[in-house]
Amino acid sequence: DLIFVSSIISTCEDYQIYYCCNWIEKLEKKPGTVWPDNTPSFEKLYKKSVKAQQYYNNAKKCAPEQREEKIKNGFAALRTSYESLIIFDLFGGVVQRFNERVSIESLKDVYFDEAIKKDVIDGFYQCCRYMEGHSHSDKYAYKKPMLGNLNEEIQRFNNIKNNLKKLKNK
Repeated sequence: DLIFVSSIISTCEDYQIYYCCNWIEKLEKKPGTVWPDNTPSFEKLYKKSVKAQQYYNNAKKCAPEQREEKIKNGFAALRTSYESLIIFDLFGGVVQRFNERVSIESLKDVYFDEAIKKDVIDGFYQCCRYMEGHSHSDKYAYKKPMLGNLNEEIQRFNNIKNNLKKLKNK
């Protein structure tokens, strides 16, 4: 239950309590398979493009029949990084998913710039165009995901994040 796990992790972080999560799942009708030190996706893990970069690096090394899946996973990770950028960098963590509290003190960290907003929206939808299961507009029509596309979009995300950081430091 992602909401429950997120709530526990947030509480531990609020009180500076060490936590370690183990993911337990049922595989092939065998309950109780434990994956130590592993959790479902959590936004804070996506503050940077590291997850997308890992998929990109793995895709470079694998056979063509596995490459496309890794590239699609990379775009999904990058899409989550854009969501995290909005939550933590643009909105300063004022409102977070699965957290019932609004951090009023964090309002001082909110930053909004029209050009950055347009770049974030464009980058987000560029990622979606390479993913199945999304409605695609004419502007962002579906494209077969290629390794170079993923690298290009990772660089775009990193540039947006760096530009935002520079603007906030002015």
